[in-house]
Amino acid sequence: MASRSKQRQRKRIKAKQDKRKQRSLRLEGLEERRLLSVSNFRDGDRWTETASRSGLQQGDPTTLTWSIAPDGTPVSDLIVPGTETTAASTFVSFMDGLYSPAADPVEDRPWFPILEEVFDTWSEKTGVNFVYEANDDGVALSTGGAGVIGERGDIRLAAHPIDGPGSVLVAGLTPNDGDIVFDTCDFFVVDPADPLNCNPDVLTLASPANNSLLLRNALSRAVGQTLGLGFVGPSDGTKLMEGDLSTAFDGPQPDDILAVNRGYGDRLEQTLDAPINLGLLTSSLTVTDGVSIDDALDLDVYTFTVAEGQQVTIDLVPVGSQYDEYADTSPAGSAPVPAPQIDATALSDLAVELLESDPNNTGYPATLAYADDGPAGATESIPRTQLELPGTYTVIVSGQNDNDTAQMYALSIATAPAPIGPQLLQIEPNNGPPLSDGDVRGLGPRELVFTFDKNQVIDIATLQDGSGIEILRAGGDGQFSTATGST
Repeated sequence: MASRSKQRQRKRIKAKQDKRKQRSLRLEGLEERRLLSVSNFRDGDRWTETASRSGLQQGDPTTLTWSIAPDGTPVSDLIVPGTETTAASTFVSFMDGLYSPAADPVEDRPWFPILEEVFDTWSEKTGVNFVYEANDDGVALSTGGAGVIGERGDIRLAAHPIDGPGSVLVAGLTPNDGDIVFDTCDFFVVDPADPLNCNPDVLTLASPANNSLLLRNALSRAVGQTLGLGFVGPSDGTKLMEGDLSTAFDGPQPDDILAVNRGYGDRLEQTLDAPINLGLLTSSLTVTDGVSIDDALDLDVYTFTVAEGQQVTIDLVPVGSQYDEYADTSPAGSAPVPAPQIDATALSDLAVELLESDPNNTGYPATLAYADDGPAGATESIPRTQLELPGTYTVIVSGQNDNDTAQMYALSIATAPAPIGPQLLQIEPNNGPPLSDGDVRGLGPRELVFTFDKNQVIDIATLQDGSGIEILRAGGDGQFSTATGST
């Protein structure tokens, strides 16, 4: 990574991208999948316009509203064109049948908190903030774009027969449409004479096991589709967006979160105008759990305050695991696609920078330390650095890679009281590597270089009179000859 100017203006830079307005559908059925690689999230596959904002770009944190289409809302063949019937939504009665009927409003029904939990979980783990819109005017579901505040959500939940039992269970449309449709033929007891031959014996979506985990994962996966995610393989029960719906876990998994963070930023997404304030540090703090750099232009900015001059140590650790993943575009029944392995710890070469306190708010604090020593996947560390004055300091996390992928990380900041006097960092002999405590060398050095912490002024006289540094040797008298010089 190229070095950075200490006096640069640090602000979020947005690369100009051609926005491809996509109206294609993401089908949950195993027989038809139009997909993209989750690890290489593309700009055109995220929301660019919502009920509250337009002009959104890759990496921008985004607020999306969701609402429940009232029964009777027209729903056309949005999911399986040419096969799906045009029938009004029965989502409310559908959910009442799965659980139990209740009076209005829908927010008081026993199934509403289950839906809410799904959206809240995505909000807690990514840069997408889902907000429930209590109003829905019942206009026809269509590929008509974003919602309207006070009228309907960006994402609307509906239900009607789609393709009979099996295949499509619940599906979401892609941005900027994003509506979600449940197939009432899969999970609801209906008239056996129904022309779509819905099967009342299939596994109920309302299984109470693990707080309706089947329903929550099915809906959560559809929410992933509305955010622009496609299905991935192999179906080994490790990723929410696998082609086969799994209950081996609860909600979005690291690969799913990584993909959404690429498009929308992480759960703490910010700009330099509003950095994440870590508050007063008196010992140590680790920021982790889903934070990431979303591309090579992203800067994650943190501030912390020390009440008095302290030393600080900073470690930036890539987070992830190695697993198999590919865009699952194979038709049902075909041979599995060979799965390339992803090393989620080495998707981007991370760097960390420590800026001095800026009490006069000049906007151009100087760099105290910068670390970008290792390759992608390596921990970057700023060793103990003296903070001479109390005040607020800034830490900037950045990343660089050829594929513009996101990288999860953990940031650790540890402070300790500033020591009194110079702190010895290293002793380097002329004939070998730096000395460590307890080292035994077979050949005595003729020169020793003592390195102290930054910004220290050493009085040479204290090195010459024997009071500052004393060196003893093995042997009869235990003394070295007087040093011939010091600088």
